[in-house]
Amino acid sequence: MWHIAKGVSRKIGALASRRGCEDVKEWHHSVINHLYWSAMSSTDGAEMVAKWTSVSNHIQNVHQNDDWRFPQCLHQPVDANGQRKWLKPSSMPCELLSDIIHNKKLLADIAKMSNHHQTASIEAFHSLILSFAPKLHGFSYMGLLCRTLLAAMHYNDNADRPQAMNSAGQLMYNIRFPKYKKGDFSVVPVKGDPVYNYVDNLLCRLFTDVVNNKQEFQQLVHNITVPPSLCSEYHHPNPSEAIENFTSRFSRKQHD
Repeated sequence: MWHIAKGVSRKIGALASRRGCEDVKEWHHSVINHLYWSAMSSTDGAEMVAKWTSVSNHIQNVHQNDDWRFPQCLHQPVDANGQRKWLKPSSMPCELLSDIIHNKKLLADIAKMSNHHQTASIEAFHSLILSFAPKLHGFSYMGLLCRTLLAAMHYNDNADRPQAMNSAGQLMYNIRFPKYKKGDFSVVPVKGDPVYNYVDNLLCRLFTDVVNNKQEFQQLVHNITVPPSLCSEYHHPNPSEAIENFTSRFSRKQHD
């Protein structure tokens, strides 16, 4: 879902920068938020598409839709004297934004979005692995396996930790300026300090079980199958044949 939203955001941002389409910028975040809501509040792909395409009416201050899956907007009645800049029907910014919303390839992708399983937690875990096993260093298979297991234990202990609170008992937030938002900001909840309960459990297991029964655990380690290195899968040519082939080809080019 994140990749779809990023692509839509990039297109809307490019449209908002065009001359005569400046009003689209005010709808940028609302349309992206609507995309996420369409996925999270739907039970199937057809309903997701119906909710998503309804935003093309909403931006024109039209809140009734022809699709029975989502016949009208769910928000409260709109204040007629509100400051929202509705896009004028048939105007250039309205038509171009509607073209982005109704793009056939985009609708096909939206229909396949998951309303439950998102990749944010997986991406957070992969980022955490880099803290335990930086790519700047080379590790053996067993070393990398152990570090990945440590990262998994750390993630499981801290994935659902509560939001931090200040001395006044108020929830804490951070304001960030990610590059992809091009100067705009995001409000991010601040999580509490991480815990390291898994370290205590590992130390307890080490001194109560491993130290007293070293041979058993050593055998378990030896039973782990270490796959061959990636380099072993490549065919290594005979050095003399490779050099002869190279030099003969070079000689032919000189004669040509």
